[in-house]
Amino acid sequence: MWGLGLATVAGEAGAADAPVQCRAVSEHTCRVANQLGRGINLAGMLDAPREGDFGVRVEQRFIDAAASRFATVRLPIRWSNHAAVAADATIDPLFFARVDSIANQLLASGKNVILDFHSYSQLTGRGLYRNELPVDAAVVQTRFINIWRQISEHYRDWPANLLFEIYNEPYGALEGEAWNRLLADVMPVIRQANPERTVLVGPGQWNAPRALATLRIPVDRNVIVTVHHYDPFDFTHQGADWVGRPMATHVSCCDATQRSKLIAGLDQAKRWADTHGYPIHVGEFGAIDKASMASRIEYTTLMRKEMESRGFSWSYFSLVLGFAVFDAEKSAWVPGLIDALLPDQAISPVR
Repeated sequence: MWGLGLATVAGEAGAADAPVQCRAVSEHTCRVANQLGRGINLAGMLDAPREGDFGVRVEQRFIDAAASRFATVRLPIRWSNHAAVAADATIDPLFFARVDSIANQLLASGKNVILDFHSYSQLTGRGLYRNELPVDAAVVQTRFINIWRQISEHYRDWPANLLFEIYNEPYGALEGEAWNRLLADVMPVIRQANPERTVLVGPGQWNAPRALATLRIPVDRNVIVTVHHYDPFDFTHQGADWVGRPMATHVSCCDATQRSKLIAGLDQAKRWADTHGYPIHVGEFGAIDKASMASRIEYTTLMRKEMESRGFSWSYFSLVLGFAVFDAEKSAWVPGLIDALLPDQAISPVR
């Protein structure tokens, strides 16, 4: 019942009927939140500095696989590396066309699509990736705003089930008030061409639920709040070589302590949502393929149940690469893992 600010997560992908808070958002955005259901990230592709740099490109079979099983597809995109280095940040029209072709196919198949602004390294103060273009520090934030101005104008007439995600995992130079100020600057730019399109906004500390307390959302009734949740981190990222510290391997899951860590973050997000009235989308979670398959399945099953019991929609990270639920070499779903995500679907081979 909309008047009570409550709805249920339902949608094509069959997420559990559980309450979602919608007091702070419009009826339109509450309806969009209800449609997101169970989703997947097409990661490691358009978020590379150049498509293919991370060893994989967007292929038709990946689009088809994502669309065949999930209600929502999140597209992480490194927009900043496909725009002029000057302050105006003119986006390469060929790159726009590339994104359009992928999003169009997904939308035509009835999917929700999240266009995520992903990994603008200088915005957070981290070092550049190989093949990432350096820009003058004086124009870093101006470029970010101008890129959003172009994205907003470009997609102004696209369907309502195309969503914008302002930035993936703010941290470092974008912690706390720095991130709140940038949100306040960029939201009016987006609203000039898209006054009612649903926008996803996440907190600092890499979108951690614990950082929700410091998030200040601009006054806007078309916002879904997104968090990322990888706890227990020592399990989900075991053996990862990009986290800045040695990560042990052969870590199993999920004992009582690990379950407590997993549940604690979701409870933080639920309490915040209940207090502030925004729907929650868990935009990333997953366990690396260095973990045993039995533990990956146990973790994924637990995460799905706990998220859906709180009324959260979600997008697993990711279709292929290190956390994969789809085996690119075999062009097939990873047995057991896909069932942990979608237990009520009969999984047939991808052709």
